[in-house]
Amino acid sequence: MAPALSRELRVLSWTAFAGIAFGFLYSQTDASVLRSVGMSLAVAAAVFAVTFYRHCTTE
Repeated sequence: MAPALSRELRVLSWTAFAGIAFGFLYSQTDASVLRSVGMSLAVAAAVFAVTFYRHCTTE
């Protein structure tokens, strides 16, 4: 299904998946909710930057 998505939606789906997955795993370490959300947003921003750059340079 991913190849049928546009470039921007594909990047956003990877960003959401990585942010949610990391946030869930980080919350298992008994960290506070705010710290889990903050770390999850930081990881999601990094994944967004990398995947957007990759998709822009390969197409």
